[in-house]
Amino acid sequence: MAAKQTEKAGARGGRSPVKKAVKTARPKPAKPAVPAPKSGVLPPRFKQMVAAAAEAMVSDLPQPAPGEVINLGPIAGTGTPTGVIGAGGTDLCEIAPSGQVALAGDTFAGQGVGIGEWSRSMGLHVRPGSLNSAHIEFDFAFGKSSTLYAETWPHVDGGSQLPAGTVQVFGIDYALVTRTANLIPSDTRLVRINATQGCWASVPGSWRAADWQSGNQTQISGYQDGNWVYIIADGFARDHQLWLYRCPATAFTDRNTWHAWGMIGDGPDWGWDQAPSPLNSDLFGEVSLRLIEGKAVLTGFNATTLCVEARVADDVTQVAAPWTPMTTIATQDSVAQNYGGYIVPGSTLDQMVILVSQWHTATGNPYRVLQFVANLNR
Repeated sequence: MAAKQTEKAGARGGRSPVKKAVKTARPKPAKPAVPAPKSGVLPPRFKQMVAAAAEAMVSDLPQPAPGEVINLGPIAGTGTPTGVIGAGGTDLCEIAPSGQVALAGDTFAGQGVGIGEWSRSMGLHVRPGSLNSAHIEFDFAFGKSSTLYAETWPHVDGGSQLPAGTVQVFGIDYALVTRTANLIPSDTRLVRINATQGCWASVPGSWRAADWQSGNQTQISGYQDGNWVYIIADGFARDHQLWLYRCPATAFTDRNTWHAWGMIGDGPDWGWDQAPSPLNSDLFGEVSLRLIEGKAVLTGFNATTLCVEARVADDVTQVAAPWTPMTTIATQDSVAQNYGGYIVPGSTLDQMVILVSQWHTATGNPYRVLQFVANLNR
């Protein structure tokens, strides 16, 4: 283009066009290509980008004041969208530690107990992105027609088999399953949880009759902390006190390795590998024990006070001690016939999300699960 402009200028001036030499710039040496990162190595600034994206996301989960408890309403069972996926009436719905699936108890296709098809336990898949929101959602269900577990329920009147607590060890989610007749336990076993499909197989060697450990291992919860797993246990029929166990993480599925925390002799000292001693004088039902921000957090149904309660301690051995601070999540006045009380994965001490069940036994409904958020800081 520059040469043509020069020729036109020369013609207008009446002189012969003179072509100027055009200098050719030397090409700059190309920058060496950045080598592809090795497998497992994140690209530069990847972590910063992820953190920025996370900060940009605004959660709709309310922030309670210290000691405050907020009822966010029902998320499963009577009057909720889970009826569309076959769980019109359901309870428990403890969300496994991986945060992908809720373990529902006796579930009915209709809007209450005894309405529609009865499934003895069901898995409700958590809708991605809703776990730590103000309204947890479920996008599909599995284990219908009592197929959640590979083993069948007791084929007797009122026979069922129900989830009775979860523990995660080395990233694997386990559940204790209790077989019952009219909610009285007959035996228990461990199963490995699959977040997307049913037919969960039993862990070999984990079966125990209901009277194992004097009936005090028919309902459990726990967590792994380093090389140890800590397990809190009571009775499925809500007629036992809390006992505490620990075992090597590598041996968790061998229930013979669960050794108790108890009083040494006549006391007053306590220690591990003792005969189990009750952590307090109350009777308990459903329990949830988790390690959150370095604290042992225990929630669940206190069958003595008839309330869902939460406790926080620096040491797991003190989590249910009489002097440990307690926050009441639900009373019989605030939620009639409440029970359950499971911690939702991802909870923090100031935004502790807890699932509380409600079953109006006189009419069979509501039969549902409600979501609460509490600030356990004081």
